[in-house]
Amino acid sequence: MALRLALREMAGHRTADEVRAWLRAKGTSVARSTVFRGLEELARAGLVMRADPGAGPARYELAREWHHHFVCRSCSAVVDVPCVRGEAPCLDPQLATPALVDEAQVTFRGLCPACAAGPGWAGLSPATP
Repeated sequence: MALRLALREMAGHRTADEVRAWLRAKGTSVARSTVFRGLEELARAGLVMRADPGAGPARYELAREWHHHFVCRSCSAVVDVPCVRGEAPCLDPQLATPALVDEAQVTFRGLCPACAAGPGWAGLSPATP
């Protein structure tokens, strides 16, 4: 319950270490491994969503409608991107062998509007990596 409350209060996409720091600031001392295990268990139960932005730690958010993510290559911001169906797996894979697919995560990468407009990126289109 405390982990879900932390994610709700913090909003956005948070790392396990950020959740632990929030809990500690609120007076709840908890081991780092307990936070990691708890968030993974909540993700398996469908109560939180796990986003893997690539390099760096996984991010967690409260579960709601299934979606994908955009990760900025410059500032590492993570932004929700709606999926076509609004539910997992969202994509219809054409697999060579029969399989039960229950999840597909798509991560779009590029530059967010703020980074694309910033110094050093002048003249590059937002789609340029």
